[in-house]
Amino acid sequence: MQLFRLLVESQNFDRPSVEIALDLIFASTGYRGEKQYIKFGLPEHCDPRPDIDYDPNTFVPAVINTQFDMRVFGSNGFLYHRLSLDTIALSQPLRIWPNQYPFRPVDVLTQINEQLFTQLDETDLLDIEYTEPGTFKLFAGKHSLAWRGEKEFMAMEAGAPQYLFPVQKLTGFTEVAST
Repeated sequence: MQLFRLLVESQNFDRPSVEIALDLIFASTGYRGEKQYIKFGLPEHCDPRPDIDYDPNTFVPAVINTQFDMRVFGSNGFLYHRLSLDTIALSQPLRIWPNQYPFRPVDVLTQINEQLFTQLDETDLLDIEYTEPGTFKLFAGKHSLAWRGEKEFMAMEAGAPQYLFPVQKLTGFTEVAST
């Protein structure tokens, strides 16, 4: 459990979900695998004790290359704890500026990853259509290897982000004509 807490507290989420999942599997089972030797199936939610925060909540089938580990062959799988998207700490609210409405998470994935310091991909997020500005929830995809749960975000007016201060209004900056 201490290894799991260390993973969460480190906030080292700027890597692919498969790498995070391998660390979570190691924290839960003690088995250290390498992504090039393991082929994962689709993870399934199974949380027999939802009242315990750090117990396994996911089962993922896996095929492990026997040249990597001769102890395992045939059908295998791992029980481990996937992280909630809410685990990702932010100093300010997650704000998304879509180019147009309606939009889907895949359309703003670059913005999401830049603000969360993650490497989420299409399988990590549920494909929902958002039709207007407002406060919404971003949901983890059912088949994400590392993520579950939800995270609140604000969808702003379509277009470029509006920064708090224009650069020319900050002390020490002056407008310079471009040549």
